[in-house]
Amino acid sequence: MTAFWMRRARRNTFVRGALLLLPLFVVLPRPFAFGADTELKTLWEVGQADGKNAELALAPGNYNQFSEDGFYAVGRSDSRKSWPYIQPGPSDGWAGGRAHPAQILFGLQQVPTADCRLEIRLLDTQSSIPPRVQVKINEFSQELQLPPGGGDASLSGQFGQNKPFVWSIPVAASALKAGVNRITITSVSGSWILYDSVSFEAPAGTQTAPVDPIWVDSVEAQPFLVKDAASGALRQTVAARIRNFGPTTQVTMRMNGRAQTAPVAPGLSQINFLSAEVKQETSARLAVEVGGQQVADAPVTLRPVRHWTVYLLPHSHVDIGYTQLQEDVRKKQIANVREAMALIKRTANYPTDAQFKWNLEVLWPMDGYLKSATPAERGEVLDALRSGKLLVNAYYGNLLTGLTSPEELIRAFDPSLRVAAQAGVKLDTGMQDDTPGQTWGNVTALSQAGIKYLKLGPNNGDRTGTSLITWRDKPFYWQSPSGKEKVLTWMSFGGYAFALNINKKIGSFLPGYLDGLQASKYPYDISALHWCVNGDNGSPDEDLPDMVRDWNATHAFPRLVIAGAREPFVALEKRFAGKIPTYRGDFTPYWEDGAASTAQETALKRDATHRLVQAGALWAMQSRPDFPAARFRTAWEDALLYSEHTWGAANSVSEPDAEFVKNQWAYKRNFAVRADAESKSLFAAASGTSAQIDVFNTSSWPRTELALIAAAQSQIGDKVRDAVGRAVPSQRLSSGELAILVRDLAPFSARRFSISPGIAASIGGASAKENTISNGLITARIDPQNGAIAELRMKGLPGNLVDAQSKTAVNDYFYLRDTDVSKVERSGAATVTVEDAGPLVATLRIESSAPGAPGAPGAPGARNLTRRVRLTSGVAQLDLSDTIDKTAIREKEGVHIGFGFNVPGAVMRMDMPLSVVRPEADQLPGANRNWYPVQNWVDVSNANYGVTWATVDAPLVEVGGLTANIPGFVTQTDPRWIQKTASSATFYSWVMNNHWHTNYKADQEGPVTFRYAIAPHGLFAPDAAARFGQSVSRPLVALPASSGPLPQGSLLQISSPGVTVSELKPSDDGQAWIVRLWGASGRSENVRLTWKGRPLASAQRSDSSEKAGALIGPVIAVPGYGLVTLRIPRS
Repeated sequence: MTAFWMRRARRNTFVRGALLLLPLFVVLPRPFAFGADTELKTLWEVGQADGKNAELALAPGNYNQFSEDGFYAVGRSDSRKSWPYIQPGPSDGWAGGRAHPAQILFGLQQVPTADCRLEIRLLDTQSSIPPRVQVKINEFSQELQLPPGGGDASLSGQFGQNKPFVWSIPVAASALKAGVNRITITSVSGSWILYDSVSFEAPAGTQTAPVDPIWVDSVEAQPFLVKDAASGALRQTVAARIRNFGPTTQVTMRMNGRAQTAPVAPGLSQINFLSAEVKQETSARLAVEVGGQQVADAPVTLRPVRHWTVYLLPHSHVDIGYTQLQEDVRKKQIANVREAMALIKRTANYPTDAQFKWNLEVLWPMDGYLKSATPAERGEVLDALRSGKLLVNAYYGNLLTGLTSPEELIRAFDPSLRVAAQAGVKLDTGMQDDTPGQTWGNVTALSQAGIKYLKLGPNNGDRTGTSLITWRDKPFYWQSPSGKEKVLTWMSFGGYAFALNINKKIGSFLPGYLDGLQASKYPYDISALHWCVNGDNGSPDEDLPDMVRDWNATHAFPRLVIAGAREPFVALEKRFAGKIPTYRGDFTPYWEDGAASTAQETALKRDATHRLVQAGALWAMQSRPDFPAARFRTAWEDALLYSEHTWGAANSVSEPDAEFVKNQWAYKRNFAVRADAESKSLFAAASGTSAQIDVFNTSSWPRTELALIAAAQSQIGDKVRDAVGRAVPSQRLSSGELAILVRDLAPFSARRFSISPGIAASIGGASAKENTISNGLITARIDPQNGAIAELRMKGLPGNLVDAQSKTAVNDYFYLRDTDVSKVERSGAATVTVEDAGPLVATLRIESSAPGAPGAPGAPGARNLTRRVRLTSGVAQLDLSDTIDKTAIREKEGVHIGFGFNVPGAVMRMDMPLSVVRPEADQLPGANRNWYPVQNWVDVSNANYGVTWATVDAPLVEVGGLTANIPGFVTQTDPRWIQKTASSATFYSWVMNNHWHTNYKADQEGPVTFRYAIAPHGLFAPDAAARFGQSVSRPLVALPASSGPLPQGSLLQISSPGVTVSELKPSDDGQAWIVRLWGASGRSENVRLTWKGRPLASAQRSDSSEKAGALIGPVIAVPGYGLVTLRIPRS
């Protein structure tokens, strides 16, 4: 997403800035000072001080055409051509993410008799990150932090909400000189300014002098080598940027005894002086002469030039929506492919490096096209893939990988792998663009799919933390959590939109870029840059092949190569594999926070992915031959498309009621709705029609838990018996559901129950009274002042597990408007009611009162807040359910549920997709530390005991405090990005927000339920935490029984509890079962499998393709936090 949408302001008043700073060069006499009372007259002016910008270049609104820094020579320049109305700052990724100094030259016949004044009149400044501006007059400089402006409307010439500002700078006469003076205005930090005018006032009688017709702007050695046409020797280039204010003129340049003459046309020219190639750093001087008169003599430092190869990777960034309606995006991306194939044909006879290639960044658009294409159309695409000029990459979409479930992440590559297989091409490279950060388990998932290389092109700085500035141009082997796999990972300089940000001016960009690489001790002579030039979902760059051809015709080095994403990896690894460093840890991503702007749909998708895994296990356990692989595949693709990074329109926050915005959100929302509906349908398809109930354990360990039977399925009565007629503890709940306690249900097995009229077997020790609930193992007490859990005790553990010193109790509701944490609001007094009194199940209902209105339902930011706390007899687990009936609010806000546990010296561990992460200890530099997207659980434990907390619906967690309060556009250098996280036993579930300024929802409304569970424990065991987290998200399944008998015993058992099954399903081809083993204990384990009651002698090793590999077994080695995929043939 390259567009940016700023908050709009309300005033249109002039503010005059008084400069009170001391000069930076304090040893020099009064460079800027207020003079005596002297009448000043305007000596010159750039533009007009009229509250408009019509006299300036690019005005009134063509900021996106900015390509040249402002340069104005008084008496010679035309402001309509040479002084842009906008001056970007370093925070403006669209302008290259660097400073853009603007210069004014003016001549004086003599030094003024008194002090002067420079007046910079601005129409507006950027509102979120206004710049700090430096003004230099000759050798003297000062800076001023400018105030926030009125928003982005003024960028396009829409005034009314802009905030003009006048900076009046006294200039000491001693700061000036007779002859040519130079003023340089630079935004040294922050974003853009918009000019009205710049004027200079001097005492009466001050006379201007003409600026020389030839002005040498700069002289610098370049990291380029060209071949001398006469000798064939390689020469280094020294670039002289020369401005000619008159007719075409011959200039002569001299250095180290060599002379070179060239014509300089009117305007700005760059003349390259060819110098002998040096092997060590050498100092020299370049003189420039016109008509025999020297006009410049500049020092030059020549350094050895590497023989660079720069790979350019053409692609279109795929936003599924954002710029257009989603189906229009698909059509546009297919049109892009057709344009690319035409370019491929047109350049087939170009030099090899200049022949066009096109990277399919992700497969979603092409997947839809191929599904509906005619045989001829399909054949055309497959032929282009076989040619190696159209290149498929691994991912289905640009994913928010922190939101994906492990099984979802494993399937992220399936569509691309299928297309690659149909074309008969190798697929070992993935691209992920725009999204900053990637979850650590991505390495495991990529390895399972045979992907060796990962090219990252993140956004250039919008809410990206320090990810880009930390990892750009630092390729590394990213080691998986198990340590057994690695993926060569490479983040590009400037992210995916680099070429757009430099306006395709590769020649102007390369000197600073390559010099910067060399200065940073970059150890390679290979670079890889994304080439995405026409915006999000933009077309191919038809000028690129000619640009590369022409460049390579005139330069020996750097050599430019149009490439597929794979090529630079292969070249780098071939030459430098021994130099590439290895890192391990979570690259905790940043943009997942936007999913909390649509909390209900995020919960739907999370539920759907768990339900799909359970449904697959049900079909495997029933051994049915009609496994609906296509339906499962479609449901998984819908889940992936909800986890894809495009949530909605570019103007989703600035114009939330626009039809364009609402239609995009409806399309996005439907991914979650469809995944949810199809997962339920697949569940239903696995069930029978009998009045009896089958309860399934879809996990790989025995379970003793509640099974909940819907009221409609249990109307006949409350008495429950098992298959041999034994009474089973049961209880009719206030919700209408019938709860039954299922004991010791074996892994991947089922048990049948009958329901009949009569009274439930009242067995158990769970009870609830007033504001206290207990089951003999756990006791919890509710604080009626705020509805949170103030006391939590576990039999055998010391003291109260709620930290009384923390700013939050447990299950504590907080609402924060904007960012001032001191103004956070807590839920008010609560009414506590016993809903279920036991003895099997006890439930307390906690209804919060509205702020300032005791007894009236409500909570800050919500119409209603209803919490439930539940205990089951004999089960050491406290279940929580928080239903928030949200009020639609468009001011920036966040809802946080606090959990402050009393575990001194705690180490925190988080369950993430295919990994377990300790904040800070297991994080890469540049990873997000303000919020964490978790999968199923968080644990806080010391050396003796701890608490495991499970979350079903809400993925985002803040550690230690409310650390996620940075709404709106946030730059990479914003000090609010946390650089180091301290371990804590206090954390917050960040359930709702609208912090974004684009893409995500501006508000959300209505009831959403967030479910949690808490399990206090003794010594921490990661496999126990994994089992607990998965059991909460994948409860026992109660379905109407089938007509036939249940399969006897377990389908699959694992010899060690330290290894769990993350997935068991029939293979898509119907010929086998697929089993994924997860090293949940964090230790390498050797396990044996029991299949249908018999030891499994062998299986076939497999991967995400489900293809049969080498035989393995009977002992199977599973690495700690590693994944092993097996294929067990039906035969």
